[in-house]
Amino acid sequence: MQRKTEKVVDSNYLRSPKLLAYLQETTTNYVVLTDYAAMEAFKRNPLNTLRHSMEILSDYPRQVIVLKSTTAICGLHGRQAGLRRRMVNEGQTREFAAWCKALKKLEHTGHSKFERHILALGRDADAHIARVQTDAASMPAFLPTWQNTTARKKSHEFAATNSPRNCSSQVSGASKAPHQKRCEMI
Repeated sequence: MQRKTEKVVDSNYLRSPKLLAYLQETTTNYVVLTDYAAMEAFKRNPLNTLRHSMEILSDYPRQVIVLKSTTAICGLHGRQAGLRRRMVNEGQTREFAAWCKALKKLEHTGHSKFERHILALGRDADAHIARVQTDAASMPAFLPTWQNTTARKKSHEFAATNSPRNCSSQVSGASKAPHQKRCEMI
């Protein structure tokens, strides 16, 4: 049995022929869709951009895993075990195929209620992205304070981990925990 592969996609990759090739390669290749990639697909003219951004995924909806919002994921608590499962929005993942079907139907027949819903989500996405850009613009003023705080904290951590009693664990070459995995972005 072939092992399941999951790759996180960004908004640029949603329209890439490489994504199509990846999904066509095998049914065990999955795409992980984040809220920010989805929001990018809703930007500006959502009835047009969303259709184009979701075109490839709409042909392979059973190979799409939808994550919870970034805010919800940041608020997750508990043990490391099961974290990946808790990050997935099970309902949206399960309903993704039906959502894609409705999106395709909207293109051909139109559906005013669904269209209004898409347009509202587009306005929400535009507003959220505008807030993020505004917040990002204030970062340069905040960075010196953050850097000083971080430098002091790292200095204390360095002193604590380099005390004579801790040197033996460093010399032995402790490695990362086996459960830590690299998140692959495509």
